[in-house]
Amino acid sequence: MEPTIKNGRQLVGNQSKIDSVFCTDDENLLEFVECKSNITIVMPSTLPITELSRRDRKKIDYLRLAYDYLSGNLCSPEIYIACFNVDYDDSEI
Repeated sequence: MEPTIKNGRQLVGNQSKIDSVFCTDDENLLEFVECKSNITIVMPSTLPITELSRRDRKKIDYLRLAYDYLSGNLCSPEIYIACFNVDYDDSEI
């Protein structure tokens, strides 16, 4: 099942899909996991977010909107981007 976040009937975020979402109940931590083979293709450290591809920028925007909504209404989710890169510096989105 594709996870979606709704405020009543209104979709929170956009039509982006996240690879995995884990939630045990409404009181505990939510985890979002997005998998990429190479994070530098999706989120290069040398570019501002405005220069990302439309698809990748949409995914990052979705994660921000989901985080803001859930943090204000339920609990703050942990968001992970899993990748194969071992030599990429930590980066905040």
